[in-house]
Amino acid sequence: MAQTKKTVDDANDYSEKHIGSPIIHLTSWKIRKEELARKQQETAGIASGLIGVWSCLETGWLYRAHFCDKTGYPVLRSYRAQFKHLYFYFDDPQFGFMNIRLQTWFPYHIQVRLRHWCNRNSVKVYNEKNKLRVETAINEPDQFKVFPHKQGQDE
Repeated sequence: MAQTKKTVDDANDYSEKHIGSPIIHLTSWKIRKEELARKQQETAGIASGLIGVWSCLETGWLYRAHFCDKTGYPVLRSYRAQFKHLYFYFDDPQFGFMNIRLQTWFPYHIQVRLRHWCNRNSVKVYNEKNKLRVETAINEPDQFKVFPHKQGQDE
């Protein structure tokens, strides 16, 4: 819990430092965040850099260990829970309009969406949600592989 609060506080500080406003909390995950970001970009006249940071609660899976009387061993049980996600929207000179989706709990899964950059650079790997899975080594950022995002893969 403390680490989640620190992650959100750090994101809030980042937002205030770069655009002068805090994280905007959304009441539903169904709200189109890209539309909000584009409207914010136009209103604030942001040519490049951070446009805004939004947060919302989304449902996901959580696992807990329970002792099983039948087997005599602990077992994992899954259940649905609400988790906070942060959405950072940028307009980058090289990558174009993009967003980063960060879950605020361990293992801090990150999704980076660069579809506009990929469209401009003739990378044609899409599915019905227009998402990509990109793998790269940290010490070789120019060497990467792009895979189609499979339904249910990491959502």
